[in-house]
Amino acid sequence: MNTPEIDTTPSPSWLSDIMEAARQGASAEANLQLGPVPLLMGVEQPDWLDDYRDSLSTSSAPSWKPLEVRSVTAATVSLGGLPEPLRPVGADIRRAVVGRTMIFASGLEGCTWILDADQGFAVRWTERHDDVPLWDRVSLRVATNWWAAENGAALVHAGAVAGPDGAVLLTGDSGAGKSTTTMACIDQGLDVLGDDFCLVEPPSGGEAPIVHATYRIAKLDERSLDLLPHLRERAIGHGVNGKTLLHLDNPPTNRLPIRAICHVVQDPAQPTHLVPISRARGMQAVAPSTLFQLRIAERTTWDVLARTTAAVPSYTLSVSKLSEVPDAVRSALH
Repeated sequence: MNTPEIDTTPSPSWLSDIMEAARQGASAEANLQLGPVPLLMGVEQPDWLDDYRDSLSTSSAPSWKPLEVRSVTAATVSLGGLPEPLRPVGADIRRAVVGRTMIFASGLEGCTWILDADQGFAVRWTERHDDVPLWDRVSLRVATNWWAAENGAALVHAGAVAGPDGAVLLTGDSGAGKSTTTMACIDQGLDVLGDDFCLVEPPSGGEAPIVHATYRIAKLDERSLDLLPHLRERAIGHGVNGKTLLHLDNPPTNRLPIRAICHVVQDPAQPTHLVPISRARGMQAVAPSTLFQLRIAERTTWDVLARTTAAVPSYTLSVSKLSEVPDAVRSALH
């Protein structure tokens, strides 16, 4: 899907006005952690902060530049207060750039984002608070992806499973069972850092690439929950497309070196096993879905993924039985 630049460029005065209105209107705030990011989160109602407290993974060693996010509705800035080309309508995704500030309007999510890199400040506008589903609301995906790029990292569309000495990224085509395979490792002596998205830093100075636990919410459909019924006790609500939202524990170590990338496929004809693949195929397994899902900072994201897949081995994880997955993941870790 293309993300066209918006022809109408907003004036700097309009941007400063709306950012100041967001600071005033979203005055209920809390200092939180978004993985490695110290986060100042501001909303219009104090009880809205509870969702963020419950859903963001807290890093024991925050290492990135701090980020301030203010989430506002039409109660603070009316729809008419947004220039027409910047309003989230239909299925359009549009953006404009003014210096180091990006404006990103997503009709699919009903949100307009203003992202100011110089101030480390982001505003999310939506007409009503409940217009944004819980997962999309608390994940702050647009701002997280953008701020990751500002820190030389990327928000990657992959699950992450960890042992004491490192983590494996699990990728998969739509419907391949990536999330189900990832969640099969819970309570099996492994930690799940995320089932769908995680923050990745590329290798640096001879060190391995790093993955950070970012969110404490996973999503599974009914078919997956039937295969993993013990996970129903983790249910905390319902997401879009009939999926159930599940609580993830905050792992004791949430910043770990990546040891391998595993591309999940289903093959009931033989036991679950790993097959080494080229790094190029590993890149093909993770890059397209990440770039499609997150259409900001594409160049930085591509670079992070290319450097990461060049630094660690890649495998096809051929899954027959979910009970066999944890041992296969341990093999990839070692």
